[in-house]
This record gives sequence, structure tokens and C-alpha cells, in this order.
Amino acid sequence: MDETAICPTLGIPEHLWTSGRPEDPDFQLNEVLYRRIKKPLPENFLENDEVGIEVFEIKDDSYNRSKYCVDKSHVLFNTCVDDNGAHFSTWGIISLSVEDFCVSSPFDLNGMEVICELKPIHVPIACNYSHTEGWFFRDGVKLSNKKPRSMKTLFRRELLKRLKIEKSFGDESILV
Repeated sequence: MDETAICPTLGIPEHLWTSGRPEDPDFQLNEVLYRRIKKPLPENFLENDEVGIEVFEIKDDSYNRSKYCVDKSHVLFNTCVDDNGAHFSTWGIISLSVEDFCVSSPFDLNGMEVICELKPIHVPIACNYSHTEGWFFRDGVKLSNKKPRSMKTLFRRELLKRLKIEKSFGDESILV
């Protein structure tokens, strides 16, 4: 994809373009990850598993890395060419520090104790160099899309306790 032709058409600032830069696997614990949310979080969101699923689907979830996006609102940019740059300006924004995002826990898998982890992995995409995904690992090996429901629930609940609401859903936002 020719970023110089597509990204300006979508309204994506040049500093977000990948421009051939390689992945950066090094995360600092105080670095922040931003995620857009498509629905408001109710007051009882910590107790509501349905809300948790909507916020953290737990299948290579997408985030913007603060190290490479100048403003948290950049997570609201839509880089999908098929959508013609229809951005997510009224969606909400949550954040987690890398330290809060990295969850590690022993887990009983069919009677065998394994260590399961959630880690951020920098996966740049065209027009969004800051793009990062949350990947699950079991004993150091990346898990495919088949993850035990109980494991996803455990990690989701931890993330919900740690998130910070940066922008409420429905609030207008000027994309910087």
C-alpha cells in the first residue's frame, strides 16, 4: 500500500504513517496503551461480564502505543480504506499502562498448571505505526484464537480493574 497516497486521503497525520519503520518490541512499563470503545461503560462495569467482553474481546485486541502517537485521540482514527476515513470521533477511549496491561497468572489447564500471560506486541499497520495488539501466551508460546473462556474471563476482569477512562463514549473529540 502506498501510504503517501492513502493516508492523507484518510486524514491520518504523517507522524502515524509506518513509512518502512520496523516493529519495536521494547516496551517501558510506564508507557501507555490506548483503546477505543464503542459503547459507554456503565457504573457497574466491573461486575458486568457482558461489558467486559465488549471492551476486551481478547482476540489480538488493538491498541495505540503512546510512544508513537502524539495524542490519545489518535486511537479514534480509522485506517480502513473501505470506510473512506469515517473516523470514530464519538467513541470512548480507555488507557492502561504497559505495567497494568501485562497480566501473568498460573492457570489450571486440564489438570496441568501452566503460566498464562497477556503482553503488548507492536504490530505496525499502514497509516498507524503505533498499532499494538494484546497477545496471549501459555508457557511463553503465543496462543491461537482458541483460548479457554475461563482464561479470557480472568484476564478481562484484571484489565477492567486497571483501566482508566480517558474520554467517555459520546463526547465529541477533535482529532489532532
